[in-house]
Amino acid sequence: MGRGLRKMLSVSRWLVTGIFMLLLIALNLFWFIPQEDGTDLSNTFQDEKKHLNENDAAYRSEQKKCEITEDQSTKYPHCLGKMNWMTTKWKADPCYVQFGVDGSLCSIRIYLSEVEDWCPRLESRIDFLKTTPTLQMVKPNYAIEGLINLLQEPNKKRQNYAIMKERINNMWDGWIQSAKSIISKNIWKPHSKKRILIHFGFLTAKSKFTIIEMASKGGPRGELVQWSDIISSLYVLGHDLIFTCEDDQLRAILAKFPNYKAQCQAKRLLPVDIIMTDIIGLHHFQQAVGAGFGKFRCLLRIIDSFGTEPAYNDATWAKTHKLKSPWGGRNLNPQQFYTMFPHSPDNSFMGFVVDSVKASSNLPLFNERRNQAVIYAKRDEYYIGAKKYLDVIHEFVELHGTVFHKHGQELKHAPSYLINHGLLKTDEVLNLLHQSKLFIGLGFPYEGPAPVEAIGSGCIFIQPQFNPPHSSLNTLFFKRKPTCRRVSSQHPYVEQFIGEPHVYTVDMNNLNELRSVIQKALSQTNIKPYLPYEYTKEGMLQRVNFYIENQDFCKQRQFMPPKAVELLKAQQGTSCKDFCHSKGLMCEPSFFPHLNNKDMLNTLGAECDAVTHKEGLIYPAYDSNTHECAIQQNEMLYSCVESDKSWTRLCPCRTFQPEQTALCDICE
Repeated sequence: MGRGLRKMLSVSRWLVTGIFMLLLIALNLFWFIPQEDGTDLSNTFQDEKKHLNENDAAYRSEQKKCEITEDQSTKYPHCLGKMNWMTTKWKADPCYVQFGVDGSLCSIRIYLSEVEDWCPRLESRIDFLKTTPTLQMVKPNYAIEGLINLLQEPNKKRQNYAIMKERINNMWDGWIQSAKSIISKNIWKPHSKKRILIHFGFLTAKSKFTIIEMASKGGPRGELVQWSDIISSLYVLGHDLIFTCEDDQLRAILAKFPNYKAQCQAKRLLPVDIIMTDIIGLHHFQQAVGAGFGKFRCLLRIIDSFGTEPAYNDATWAKTHKLKSPWGGRNLNPQQFYTMFPHSPDNSFMGFVVDSVKASSNLPLFNERRNQAVIYAKRDEYYIGAKKYLDVIHEFVELHGTVFHKHGQELKHAPSYLINHGLLKTDEVLNLLHQSKLFIGLGFPYEGPAPVEAIGSGCIFIQPQFNPPHSSLNTLFFKRKPTCRRVSSQHPYVEQFIGEPHVYTVDMNNLNELRSVIQKALSQTNIKPYLPYEYTKEGMLQRVNFYIENQDFCKQRQFMPPKAVELLKAQQGTSCKDFCHSKGLMCEPSFFPHLNNKDMLNTLGAECDAVTHKEGLIYPAYDSNTHECAIQQNEMLYSCVESDKSWTRLCPCRTFQPEQTALCDICE
């Protein structure tokens, strides 16, 4: 048989196999095809192997052509390290051989560029490998029954989904209306449908968390609120979802994935595009897939209320610098962590939605409301130490509470003059807020949804100032959190992004100042409900849609358009977060690699007598005293929030939309 015919048959076999796999994936059949651990996909692997071996003899004899250039290394920073690792470790798992790796440089380069995405493809193979995948386009989904049916309780004794279902049902008409609105405004355009696996680790029996039980007794509901809004957004936007809330459920789903425990990162064979979970769920996931975790790493999106800073995320750095946290050391891209509020640009701001029963135009005017305040505390113990503070406020207004208590049980810590309504349903809470002028914070809980809801209902929020700020250094609550953030008040977001006259932050121990603030707040006559766009249903749909369509942590690329980003030299001793903010911009960490070279340091005015490569949270940077320029050696440590008084940082700063900080001004 002639060489040309053999080549034609090999190509045909590869194309037929590829088309078949794409059809299976597109139809989501892998969700339902049971496969045992270590599934033998040898036919597919052998076709790949023949494809690589028969068509690349020339490359194997000319290994030099398969080396990665310096320019390619800049664009694919992991490539060289992966190639070096595979040179000695390619026999660590049989799957590498099955994919055609034989230890030669070219077989490794081809594998890392065509099976995995760590390296650039060889130029002579680009045309040969061009395909036009058939993508299923999303259509908005307005049928709530489909979503509710997906949220099936695996254990009838544990009602994991009950609270989320209630919120989804109550808000569904609003989701439909908002989806239609963003379509009419061309904010949302059809794009490829994603297959998304969602695992609620914090709801599993294995986690031993009691969030559901505590929520019914006045405990925080923030995570349940956020998750409800995330899955509502994804479903309305038309994506395919599957849910698990028990460890055995997750393992059963993963067992259907081809070779899910193998080290080979053949992500294109996986029947899933995105995996959403929380920190607890991430731990479950790592345990379930073992050595195969690498292929899933870039698909992960972690819902993480308070965020994870780069210093805690990099396991080696955290251990070396004694930054202990059970939630840290995950070695993900920090932007894979989705927060409840925009704490830090190092993470991605996901947020939630503030619901309102009535349109703001139908709410009572501020001066028509009752002279009363609602206390932000559903647990009796939150009132400890707040009596003098509340006594002063009670001089001006009647105080109402929504504190959980058992029938016949008296409250021990709340003041006797508090009019307690007990735990209320969502619409009852909103009605109480609509009748009230003030919403009073006691210092805890931190950064919950309620203050944003109260401001959106037309109340003025009075909250305690923290001096010194609360952090892992002085506050037990933050001790185990993977962040060094300094919290200046009970709710920094509303203090910084909303402010007066909707928010007043006060020293609760300075009673004279407190009296002045209360008088000033009550003297307002033109206070209207205020809700930032990013906390509306439209705002969340726009943000989620942008993330799902543009964030791709597998292809090592930034997801903000370059035209929206300025590369700047900061002031000495200033963090990129603060410097960008001073310019009316936001730090965009995905562009740090563009700054991480000597040429860019020189372009931005750094006079480099010496250039070194270092690991640290402030690099790339310039020391004006020694004229040393430092290049970041560990891209996991790129950080917007760190600073050093001796160093001048190079910063990627981007534009942002008013009241939609996650998106740049030209982002759709």
